[in-house]
Amino acid sequence: MAQTISQAQRSALSEGFLDNLGSGRDSEGLKTDHVIDALVEIAGILLDETNKNLDKGGHNSSGALASSFKVVNPTVNGKVISLDIEALQYYQFLNNGVKGTKSGNGRYAFKNPYPSKQMVKEVGDWMKRAGMSTRNIKKSVSKQESKQSSVAQLNAAYAVARSIKMKGIKGTGFFDKAVQTASQKTKEILGKALKIDIINSLPNNLNGTNTQ
Repeated sequence: MAQTISQAQRSALSEGFLDNLGSGRDSEGLKTDHVIDALVEIAGILLDETNKNLDKGGHNSSGALASSFKVVNPTVNGKVISLDIEALQYYQFLNNGVKGTKSGNGRYAFKNPYPSKQMVKEVGDWMKRAGMSTRNIKKSVSKQESKQSSVAQLNAAYAVARSIKMKGIKGTGFFDKAVQTASQKTKEILGKALKIDIINSLPNNLNGTNTQ
């Protein structure tokens, strides 16, 4: 299930921007309250689309990758307002693809066909979540049967991991697609916000005398 950026997250991010702006929010010149809120909204759209694409592609079984996407570090540097998107490094491999040692293509490439213990473990966990196993295990089994089953599952996980390293990981472009969707909405959202901020920044007396 896709995770969306909550109203609480948006409020916290907006407050982070305003904290960085300091007293500038009430200073003379262009006020940027609505522009800041618009940037947070666009970031929210990006995260929402990212997680939707993960769900559509069936790459969100554990939810770990989706949960790792966060909007952080809102900063203001002169006229530049920015924020960062934080995520597990694995997103790059799934987004851009990894070339296998025998076939496949992608921006990245596996160096050897032998999976690490951590990779085998992660593949094994994924197989369990997906309901994949080498055999059905009864509730009542002997220790020897249980051990044999564990070894069989470990071997199966290793075989799948080895296959991935040899054939590679096909790039899905899930994040690039999310960026494209968010970009398409950016001009409209920012345009409306900027108009409001410009109007709110105009002096009460347009002849040049501010009555406040």
